[in-house]
Amino acid sequence: MAYTIAIVGESGNGKTTSIRTLDPSETFYINADGKPLPLKGWKKSYNLENKNYINTSDPKAIENILREISSKVPRIKHIVIDTMNAIMVDDEFKRMKTKSFDKWIDLAVSIYDIVKVSNKELRDDLKIYMFFHSEELRDESGEIKYQKILTNGKRLGKVRLETKFTIVLFARVSGKDGNNEFYFETRKNNSTGKTPFGMFKDFKIPNDLKIVSDTIDEFEN
Repeated sequence: MAYTIAIVGESGNGKTTSIRTLDPSETFYINADGKPLPLKGWKKSYNLENKNYINTSDPKAIENILREISSKVPRIKHIVIDTMNAIMVDDEFKRMKTKSFDKWIDLAVSIYDIVKVSNKELRDDLKIYMFFHSEELRDESGEIKYQKILTNGKRLGKVRLETKFTIVLFARVSGKDGNNEFYFETRKNNSTGKTPFGMFKDFKIPNDLKIVSDTIDEFEN
């Protein structure tokens, strides 16, 4: 089974930037958001000619891409889906003309199946990074209780997607006046963040997916 990792955070918190240290020759980028990457010269690294990039938010197409890479492209070790929320939103808009409640069931299935394929059908040496936006849950006074993965529809909310991931890293940014520090949190901090016990010694790590991948390999082996 592949190793699936959820990277969760608000827009601008460094989720996409975290791919900067991955080797493009070993990485496939699925651009579900359909927007330029915030990396200098990214088009030279990720493009159709290099066979490591596609712009799509179609759930079934993404499932097929995952299976194809797993079975036929052994050089690819990392797959990035950026973002899962774009898949949810685009799928929801496609179903807006559907008046029945089934549209919410279908929406839940489309996202759940991508996660299920990643967890159960792909080869062991693949790491699947799924980027999500975060949602703040507040108490009656308006104070933030904790943050979780943002999902569309009640059905998908009941699934609790975090339970399908061994690693859930929250992307954070601190500082002011442009002097910002971007990092991942490896454990709960008013959030659903989690990692296996002993995998990461530090609570804060750089927003660097190569560090994450290397740490997983060291821990597993």
